[in-house]
Amino acid sequence: MFDPKAKIEAGWRRLQEIEKTPHEIAFGLALGVFVSFFPIIPFQTVAALALALLFRGNKISCLIGLHLHDLLFPLIPLMFVAEYEVGRMGHPLGLHPKFTGEHWTFAELAQHGGPVFRTMLLGALILATPAALAAYLIGRSTARDWQTRRSERKARGE
Repeated sequence: MFDPKAKIEAGWRRLQEIEKTPHEIAFGLALGVFVSFFPIIPFQTVAALALALLFRGNKISCLIGLHLHDLLFPLIPLMFVAEYEVGRMGHPLGLHPKFTGEHWTFAELAQHGGPVFRTMLLGALILATPAALAAYLIGRSTARDWQTRRSERKARGE
């Protein structure tokens, strides 16, 4: 059974054990949070790890940031609508497909799916950027605190 509280606690403990710099931990976390906004669910893990490797973020904290998104799983359809609406508002000259949310036939989806997807990607980019920045700032501060406490415990011989 899915237990969000247990998942958060396990991820939190795992983050505390990482032996990297606060920047690496926070950057990995931010990359994971950033990718989690994009409507590429089957490819999110691959994309997040590729970005962590490319930009030298911590891969473990990246996956933890990515999977924080799982806590919002019941809200994913609402997130997709929000991404579309934000992307529609941010689209240059209002050039975006008309999407009413009605059921489309396969032919209509094939015809209009690309523009809708591009609009969602734009919305995801707009929403993901401040979320990733917040994740970085919170993650760096928190990792710094954890490492300070761990160093103090080692100095006391605990």
